Amino acid sequence: MGALITAFATWVSGLNVAQFLAFKIILFALFTVILPIILYNFALEWMLQLLGFALSYVSGSLPGDTMPNFTGLAGWFMVNLNMPEIVTTIVSALAVRLLITSVLKT
Repeated sequence: MGALITAFATWVSGLNVAQFLAFKIILFALFTVILPIILYNFALEWMLQLLGFALSYVSGSLPGDTMPNFTGLAGWFMVNLNMPEIVTTIVSALAVRLLITSVLKT
């Protein structure tokens, strides 16, 4: 059945089989290798800008130091339990949720 579809597609497009297969291979490589890299870079840049905006908003609106400084045993536990990464992930998820809900309401 696949060969029949390929033959029909080559007949409709006017290409020969080798050109059609080369085109399919190029599209397969683009969608499996290059497109995920581009989407990852776009999502990463978007999240960095969103977090930068949120951090500038929070640091500008709250008086004093908003980031606690843990030293000694508390700092060791924070680093070994990956607390900064966990808090960043939770804040990012909340920011994305807020963004999605605000977009869907309009």
